[in-house]
Amino acid sequence: MVDLTLFSSALSAVKTAREIAQLLKETDLSLEKAEQKSRLADLLYALAELKSELAEIQHEVIDRDEKIKQLQEALQIKKHIVWEQPYYWLQTNDNKEGPFCQRCYDQDVKLVRLQGYGEGRWECKGCKSFYKDKTFYE
Repeated sequence: MVDLTLFSSALSAVKTAREIAQLLKETDLSLEKAEQKSRLADLLYALAELKSELAEIQHEVIDRDEKIKQLQEALQIKKHIVWEQPYYWLQTNDNKEGPFCQRCYDQDVKLVRLQGYGEGRWECKGCKSFYKDKTFYE
């Protein structure tokens, strides 16, 4: 969620900028130029603050959207991961993908495909773990 202090600060900057703009609009023509320039400088400063705070809010929203996307992807994997000793498989409908390294998934929640060496032997190129399945024979 966007930091409420940032949001209220941005709203405050908008209010200040609006008030200054309204003052400039309503000023009497006899107002000294120096005072008018001072108010204009205040307006520009308030607008610059607003721009900065809105950029921060935008970055927070982008970061949170990315985090949500990552969590949704992890949830989809978790729904379809199947443990078949000694490794994992991804089961979607009638498709079975894998096998994937048990250590990499359990410790880092990463799906690293195992490389088969035949005769029931598998290696993970990520963590260098070796696995022997039920078809292994010495």
